[in-house]
Amino acid sequence: KFYKELSESGLSNGTIRCCHKYISGALNMAFEDDMIRKNCALNCIEPYIGTNKKEGMTKDETDKFLTTAEKVNFGKNYLLAFKLMLLTGMRVGEVTGLTWDDVNLKERYLDVNHQFVTGDENSRTTYHIDTTKTTNGKRKVPISDDLYELLQELKTETYFDAYKFKAEVDGYSGFVIHTRTGLPILSSRLNEYAKKIVSIYNEQHEDKLPNVTCHTCRHTFCTRLAELNISPHALQKIVGHGSYQTTARVYISVEDDFVNDEFFRVMRGIG
Repeated sequence: KFYKELSESGLSNGTIRCCHKYISGALNMAFEDDMIRKNCALNCIEPYIGTNKKEGMTKDETDKFLTTAEKVNFGKNYLLAFKLMLLTGMRVGEVTGLTWDDVNLKERYLDVNHQFVTGDENSRTTYHIDTTKTTNGKRKVPISDDLYELLQELKTETYFDAYKFKAEVDGYSGFVIHTRTGLPILSSRLNEYAKKIVSIYNEQHEDKLPNVTCHTCRHTFCTRLAELNISPHALQKIVGHGSYQTTARVYISVEDDFVNDEFFRVMRGIG
């Protein structure tokens, strides 16, 4: 049950296997010391052998998710976070840690140079700012026209609230996406919000939306840009991967209709 909850929260099979290694090891020691009757975790990892099938949302699913979210009367800042992730392909920590100092509307780019993380039981505080996940994660993300409009909306509606309470995390302030008190939003809250939106849609429609997490947005972004025939190396740089193989193997899952259209376009000598 615990591993299932981890999977549904968006964690990969590899991460779940890491957790299992320690949990099963501890229970096995307890079993050998006659503290418990058996190691109940022994066979629990079988469903998580291998890699996850990671896919982004289709265009239709993205529209349905956003339309449903627009109609509910809660979580507006959460919706803005998901729009930002869908338009940038940024990791959730990069989005929640983004400050207005990182936004260059004049030259139209986002300066990704850090990420927001939560501390553990050994931390003095819950919230922290850390370096990007990898050295390649430090990058400049171009601002598209749609993203420009979203950032203008954010600046109009949330800019002053970002500074009003003088919220600060490790010297960083003015978070673009924030809570009512100006602090960054936890990724777990965003994933809970997405799960609620999907549940609302699925309760009202026969066609069902898939499970959506913050990371789904990153996959969706990569897939949409791949469908637009962006340079592979440009996409690699935008999302902050060390190699395009990672981008293509893990993050891109083009739709069947697109594959079909591309096949006949090439066969007919169009374009």
